[in-house]
Amino acid sequence: MKLLYKYSLIIASVFFLFSCDKETEDISRITYYCELDLKGGAVEFVSLGGTYTEQGWVATENNEDVADKVTVTGTVNAQVAGIYPLVYSVNNSDGYPTSVERKVIVYDTTPSVIATGFYHVDASSSRSALGAAAGTPATEFATEPPITIYQTAPGKFYISDLFGGYYSIGRGYGVRYDISGIVSFDGTNFSLVSSNATPWGDKHSAVKGTYNAETKTLKLQVDYATFTFHLNIVENQ
Repeated sequence: MKLLYKYSLIIASVFFLFSCDKETEDISRITYYCELDLKGGAVEFVSLGGTYTEQGWVATENNEDVADKVTVTGTVNAQVAGIYPLVYSVNNSDGYPTSVERKVIVYDTTPSVIATGFYHVDASSSRSALGAAAGTPATEFATEPPITIYQTAPGKFYISDLFGGYYSIGRGYGVRYDISGIVSFDGTNFSLVSSNATPWGDKHSAVKGTYNAETKTLKLQVDYATFTFHLNIVENQ
């Protein structure tokens, strides 16, 4: 009886092992994600009233060209100044997605001493109590955060982050805390036109400052809540 029980146990074990092998067959495999790269830049500028020309992309899956499988979401209206996001997406043969984004900026070409393009926040920038003079440079600006500026209309300029990267990069809060705004420039001084609502549910209260054409630097004092941000924004060379 014991011998019969022993053989029955062996047969059951073998059956279980073969069943497992059958059920797990082909489950373990390699999937290759697509590699997707944009031709041109992640940010492109187009003059108001001009034409946007798509520069294209390169996409491969396990070294095989799959560029024709890429879909693009978004459009560019070159008749209206603004930022137009384009999202490029492709799925691999197993259905796993890869995507990248390009931002197309349509800008006003009215002559201005302030150039549309890429800037950075100088490490000498600081934050103080509201209304206080600039003080010791804040470590949050030591990485010299990038800033994008473009003219939306004659004498009006979009600035990608009126905090100058203090929160998004310096404090590590992320791009949600890049709080953009529109400022006006009368040839001598800046003032606030508008700013987007922040994740805290409010917005900047005032902007003032000047522009130095020789050093291509915007010196802004940006008031928010109980703070003033003293930003030295320099055009990239």
